[in-house]
Parts: sequence; C-alpha cells; structure tokens
Amino acid sequence: MIGTYFLDVPVIGDLSNAVNTGVLTVAAFAVFVGVVILARLHVRHIMNRTSGRWYLSIWLLIMMFLVSGVGLIGGTRDPNYLWINDNVRMPIDAAISCLTAFFIASGAYRAFRIRNIESTLLLISGTILMLGAIGIGEVIPGIVDLSVWLVDVPTMAANRGIIIAIGVGGVLMGLRTLVGLEKGALTEE
Repeated sequence: MIGTYFLDVPVIGDLSNAVNTGVLTVAAFAVFVGVVILARLHVRHIMNRTSGRWYLSIWLLIMMFLVSGVGLIGGTRDPNYLWINDNVRMPIDAAISCLTAFFIASGAYRAFRIRNIESTLLLISGTILMLGAIGIGEVIPGIVDLSVWLVDVPTMAANRGIIIAIGVGGVLMGLRTLVGLEKGALTEE
C-alpha cells in the first residue's frame, strides 16, 4: 500500500488493488456476521421475554432492518434515508455525546488535580483545549490558535508515534505467528 504512494510500478499497483479488494470483502463479511450475531442475540431476548429487554430488542430489530432496507433500496442519498439520519441517528448521537460529557468531566476532575509539574501541564493544556472548543474561546485572543497548535503539533506527534508502534508491533506479531514462535494464537495453551 505504501509502495503505490512512492513508486509507479504496475505490479505494486495491482497488488495494492488486490489488498484493497480483500480488505473491503473482509469488512463487508464482518458487517454481515455482526448483523447475524446481533439479530440472533435479540431474537433470543424476544423469545425468552427477557425482563426489561425484549421489547427494546423488538424495536432494535425493526429499526435495524428498516434503516438497512431504506439504505439498500434507495441509497444513502434517498430523502427517506436522510430523514432517518437527520431525525433519528443524529439526535441519538447528540444524547450519547451529552452523556459522555459527564464521564469526561468526572475523569477530568480526577486527572486535572495539581500534584506535580506533569499534572499542571495537563491541566493547562486541557483548559486551553476546552476553551478553544467552545464558543467563549473565540472571545479570548489567541486561545483558538493555541488550541489548534496543541492538537496539530504535540498531539499529532504522539499519535504518529503510537500508530508507528502499533504497526511495527502488528507486523512483528504476525511474523512471530507465521514462524510459529507465538503459540497462543494457534493453540489453546
């Protein structure tokens, strides 16, 4: 995949297209398996009349197949699909985000207590990021620019390091499994 970006070799391009097709096929199959498992789980709840769950399972199955059917028949640009997206999915996402805000506030309270230099830096950068993300940050001069800089420079550097480490670790784990040094993936030890 990286070779197609740097090299204009037809063999590498063909290999990249084959890998892309394989990844998309596996992803589509994973979605299918996920739908089957989800449907089996909720059909079991409905058949057993699980206390406090079975009627929600009916609602989940109806909505899952309704939205999937509208999307498959009319496509994602269909007005009915867009209406479901705008009036059902987006408000649910907003409600979940609001609930998550309470957990973030609780975690921030525990993490931002000033105990040493590192926690002080965390408190200052967290405050700048939060002020830059809300409307009042635009009133304070330089806060939005500083917030964007914090996200683009130090955070991005850490993210790149993490992504490189995950990639190298995944390749090494795959090689260990292929060579037979990693017994846990192939046996039940």
